[in-house]
Amino acid sequence: MKALIWLTGAALAALSIGSAAPIVPCVSGSYASYQALTMGCSVNDQQFSGFQILPAATGSTAILPGLITVSPITMVFGPGLLFTLNASASNGQSLEARLGFNVNPLALGNPIGGSTLTQNGGTAALDGGVTGIEMICLGAALAADGTCPTSLASSNPGTFALDGIPPQSTDSVSFAAQTLVGITGDFSAFAGTAGTAAVTSFGIQANAIPEPGTLALLCPAEIGLSLWRRKKTIQTGGF
Repeated sequence: MKALIWLTGAALAALSIGSAAPIVPCVSGSYASYQALTMGCSVNDQQFSGFQILPAATGSTAILPGLITVSPITMVFGPGLLFTLNASASNGQSLEARLGFNVNPLALGNPIGGSTLTQNGGTAALDGGVTGIEMICLGAALAADGTCPTSLASSNPGTFALDGIPPQSTDSVSFAAQTLVGITGDFSAFAGTAGTAAVTSFGIQANAIPEPGTLALLCPAEIGLSLWRRKKTIQTGGF
């Protein structure tokens, strides 16, 4: 009995140690709170971690981390993060948020095969504008300064952008399956010399490549749900 109790205690201790720092689900909060996450957080089957704030370009005023709200995007095979800025520029102002983070599949998660950048609600007048630029480092985490490691820089095909003049709402890129990508987002609103601009939010999604087994599990589930709905409709006379 004593041996059994000792083994049980040891097993519980090992379990406790193994789960001491679980990866928590991503929830709505400030970008500053995301920076404080030691292990990052998860959306669906992907882990988002290593959150950085990078210096604004010369002549631009940085949007502070505490003023940026982050929310999870839980789209199937397109998990990501929505960055809400709600910043307006006028009188020659240029406001900018430059941030970086890494994405990798959790255990049994699907590999990453692309990314989508979405702009929501930005407006501009006269020579003002709203821009969003995403850069992707394939196969490696971002360096401390937000750059891709030199050895991988030449193999990074994932630079693409949205431009508020004329308005564009979404853009995407595809690449070979990856188990780690580093991503930077550069979001800005600039008033120009006589205009105004307002940036609302940008979303960045890591487009997962579903494994054949995942699709095999989804298809029977969808068929079963369809049959259940059909049976229910017949039983209730279509109401």
